[in-house]
Amino acid sequence: MQDNKQCQDFKDIAEFLNKKYGYQIIEVTITESYLNMKEALKDHMFIVEQALAAIKENGLDAYCSPIRGGTDGARLTFKGLPCPNLGTGGFNYHGPYEYCSLTMMEKQVQILLYILKSTASK
Repeated sequence: MQDNKQCQDFKDIAEFLNKKYGYQIIEVTITESYLNMKEALKDHMFIVEQALAAIKENGLDAYCSPIRGGTDGARLTFKGLPCPNLGTGGFNYHGPYEYCSLTMMEKQVQILLYILKSTASK
């Protein structure tokens, strides 16, 4: 498990409160549930490169942004099936301004078709 500053802050707060009250009132257990996909994909970058080529071929700016997330792609990647997230055509997820663009959803279909065709031709 990655021991970052936020995790350490929780442990420090628990220790402070336990000392303040004179007994163990708080116990901190941290279980990592979201991991960064970059490590899992590093040996399978051809998949990412293929996706970037498909995005560029369809007239969009392609970029990589390794995420820590609870996506299906992240779960499958860590189970041994590399699945970079390609996007869905949606924006502002999980907020009051969340929306989907039909144009972007249609573009995503074209990106997926490009990936399928280029994979099948190899």
